[in-house]
Amino acid sequence: MQDKSDKSDLEGIFQKLFERNPLPMMVYDSETLKILLVNKAAVNKYGYSAEEFLSMTSVDIRPEEEKNKFLEFYKNTKKENLLSAAHGIWKHKKKSGEIILMEVTASEVVYKGRNALAIALADVTEKEKGKQELTESEERFRLLAENAFEGIVISENKIITDV
Repeated sequence: MQDKSDKSDLEGIFQKLFERNPLPMMVYDSETLKILLVNKAAVNKYGYSAEEFLSMTSVDIRPEEEKNKFLEFYKNTKKENLLSAAHGIWKHKKKSGEIILMEVTASEVVYKGRNALAIALADVTEKEKGKQELTESEERFRLLAENAFEGIVISENKIITDV
C-alpha cells in the first residue's frame, strides 16, 4: 500500500512528464469533453494559447466535417471500449486552420476529481501523406504495366528481374 508521500511523489513525476513531454498532450473530461490541461508541446503544435485550450472541448480541435463524426463515435462507444476505440489516427485542426493527422494514445485518469482521458498525440501527417503517395505511385505503375502495348522489362544491374 502506498503512503501519502509516495502518492505525492508519483503525482509530481506525472506532472513533470506531462509538462516536459516533447509530444503534445492534453487531458479532457470524459463526460463534457472539456479540455482541462495541455502541455507546452500542444500549445506549440496547435497554435492556441493554454488559456484558449482551456476554454475549448476536444470537439473544437476537429475540422468542421469531422465534428459530428467524433461526437457520434463518442456517443456510440460504450464506456468500457472508449479507451481502445480512441486510439488511432484522427484529423485535428490547428488555430491557423491547417488540418493535421494526429495519432492518439489515450489513458484513463482522474484529474481534479473528474474522470478524464490523458491524450498523447503524434503528428503523422507527413508519414500518412508519404503512404498515400506510394500507394498512388504503385497504382500508376500497375496500370502502366497492365496496359502497355509493348513489353516492359525491369532489370537490376543488367539482370532481367521481371517481364
